[in-house]
Amino acid sequence: MKTPRFVHRVLLPLAALAALALGTGCTVLEPVADPTRFYSITPASDGGRFAAVAPQGAPTIGVRLSTVADHLRRTTIAVREGAHEVRFETDHRWAERPEEAVARALAGGIQVQAGPRIHVFTAPALRTATPDVLVEVDLLACEGRRGPEASALLVADWRVFKGREDRPAASGRFRVERSGWDGADFNQLAALLAAAVDDLAQAVGGPALKVAGE
Repeated sequence: MKTPRFVHRVLLPLAALAALALGTGCTVLEPVADPTRFYSITPASDGGRFAAVAPQGAPTIGVRLSTVADHLRRTTIAVREGAHEVRFETDHRWAERPEEAVARALAGGIQVQAGPRIHVFTAPALRTATPDVLVEVDLLACEGRRGPEASALLVADWRVFKGREDRPAASGRFRVERSGWDGADFNQLAALLAAAVDDLAQAVGGPALKVAGE
C-alpha cells in the first residue's frame, strides 16, 4: 500500500526532531528569579492617620491630584540623570500608581494636622461627595535624582478652593529636595519621597484648615 503524502510531509520531520533530541539530550529550563521589586510611598502604619472619626456634620476637606506629569504616569520609578535625562528603573516599581499613593498620603498628612474635628478624604469618595474645602494638586515631580549628591525630588502646584468656588482661596508652588539617597537603595528613596509628601501636607494643610475654619 502506498504511504499517503502527508505522512512524509508531517510525520517524518517530527521523527527527525525526536531523534535529534535523543541524540543531544534534553535541555531542562530552570526557573529564573524575577528581579523586580515593588515599593510604596505610604508606610504600612499609615492607616492610623485615618483612625480618628470626625463627628457627624464636621467640616470636610477633599484632596485630589488633578494633573500628573506624563513621566510619572507609570509604575516604573523615574530617576533623573543630569539636567535632561530621565531613566525608568524597570526592576524598581511603585506598588500602585504614584498619583493614587501621593493623594492618599497627602490626605493622611492633612488629617494628622486637622485631628478628629475635620474629616479629610480623597478618591473614590470625591466622586460622590462635595467637600467643604477642596485641595487640588498638580504633581510635577516625584522621583530620584542621581549626581554628586543623590536626592529625592518632589515638586507640585497646589490650590485650595472653598466649596464650589471657581477661584482658589489660596495657591502656591511647593518644591523640596531631600538628600540622603545613595543612588541605589530604592527603599531608601521611597522613604525620602514619603517624607517629602509629608512636607507638602504641612505646606498645604495650613491654608486648607484656615479656609475650612472660615
